[in-house]
Amino acid sequence: MVRRGPAGDDDGATAIFPPVDGPRRPSDDDTTVLPAYRSGRRFQDDTPTEVIPAIRPYTNAPRTSATRPAARQVLPGEPGRRRHAPAKPKASRKRKIFRTFAVILVLVLAGGAGAAWALQAQLNSNIDRFGLGKIGGNRPEVVAPPEALNILLVGSDSRTSRGNAREWVKNEQRTDSMMVVHVAADRKSVDVISIPRDSWVDIPGYGSAKINAAYAEGGPPLLIQTIEQLTGVRIDHMGIVDFTGFKEMTDALGGVKITVPSATQDSRNFFPAGTYRMNGKQALGYVRQRHGLPNGDFDRMKRQQNWIRAVIKEAMSKGTLTDPLKLNRFLQAATKAVALDDGWGINDVRGLALSLTSLKTTDIRFITAPNVGTDWEGDQSIVRLDDVKGPSLWAAIANDQVTEWLTVNKPDLLQAKVR
Repeated sequence: MVRRGPAGDDDGATAIFPPVDGPRRPSDDDTTVLPAYRSGRRFQDDTPTEVIPAIRPYTNAPRTSATRPAARQVLPGEPGRRRHAPAKPKASRKRKIFRTFAVILVLVLAGGAGAAWALQAQLNSNIDRFGLGKIGGNRPEVVAPPEALNILLVGSDSRTSRGNAREWVKNEQRTDSMMVVHVAADRKSVDVISIPRDSWVDIPGYGSAKINAAYAEGGPPLLIQTIEQLTGVRIDHMGIVDFTGFKEMTDALGGVKITVPSATQDSRNFFPAGTYRMNGKQALGYVRQRHGLPNGDFDRMKRQQNWIRAVIKEAMSKGTLTDPLKLNRFLQAATKAVALDDGWGINDVRGLALSLTSLKTTDIRFITAPNVGTDWEGDQSIVRLDDVKGPSLWAAIANDQVTEWLTVNKPDLLQAKVR
C-alpha cells in the first residue's frame, strides 16, 4: 500500500475550499497580481510591466447593438445610394494551404535545405530524452488503425519536485497532471483526456494508491503500465513538460488570451473578472491556483486545459504562422520545455505536426476522465473514477471512435469560459 501525505507547500489533497473572504495582497513574488479593470486600486510589484489591464470586462449580459437611425428618404430625381456587397468568406482550402506553407517556411527559413537541416538539428538537440525501459504486464493490443496515436503527456511542477522535474528520481518527482492525448487516424480531431492526479487506482506491485504515486515509485515505465492496465489503451509515446517550461512557451508567443469569468483569490493570487493577455508568469499563477476555486483540483485541471488550449490557439494564429521569427522562438521554447521518450524521433514529431496543419482549435477537445467525485480512503482525500462511463470512453479511444462516443454520451467538454 502506498500512501501519500503532505509534501512541500501542497497538501496533495483534492478538496473543496470556500472562497477566501476579501481580496488579499500577494505574500510572495511568485505570482503577478492583476488589477481590476477600470479600478483605481494598485498593487506593488517588482516588475511594473507585469501589471496589465483587462482587455475587456467580462459580463453575462447579452450584447446589444445601438439603434440604427432611420434611413433618409430619397427625393425624386436624386440618385440612390449604392450598397457595398458583403465580403466573401475566405476559402477553407486556401487557409489549409497557407498554414502548411507557413510551417514549411519556418523550417526552410529562406536558406534552402541546409538551413532546414541545421534548424531541425538544433531543435532536436533542445529536447531532453528518457528511456522507457521495460514496461511490465500484458500490454494492450493495438486495435485502432496504425495512423492513430495515443500520447501520455505528464505535467510536473518544479515547486514540488526536487532537482530537474523531467529527470526521474525515485520518490522525488510528482506529476501534477496526466493527460492521454488521442490523435485520430484521419487527423480530423485530437482528444485530450485529463486523469485526476488523486484517482484511486491499482498500481502494479504496490496495491491501491493515488495514480500519481506510480510515477513517484517507478517513473515513466510504471506510470504507463498503470494507465494501460486502467484504460486498456496502448500508449505509443510519452512526453514530460515542466510548467515553468510552459511559461517560456507562453512568453515566446507574446502572451495568451485568457478570460476569468468571476473574481477569484487565495493567499497568493487575486484575479479580477476580465479578459487578459497573460504572460508566462501570470498564466503560471493562474493554473497553480486551487484554493478559492469552487471545485478545487477539478477546476485547476480545467485551468490547465484552458492554458494549453490558449497556447495552441495562439501558436496556430495567423500572427504566429506568418512571422518566421516569432514561430522560431516558439519552437525553440517548446523543444526546450519538453522531454520525450527516446523512441520518438524529431522526424516523427515533425511529420505529426505537419499532418495536423489543417486542424482547427475547435477540433481539439478537452475531457476530464469520468468520475463520481471525491471520497476518502483512510485519511486520504481521493477521486473515485466512474467504472461505468470510464471503460466505454477508453474503449472508444482504443478503437479510434471518440467522436461517436461523444455524440452518444454528450459529456461536459471544456467550456469557452473556465472558472
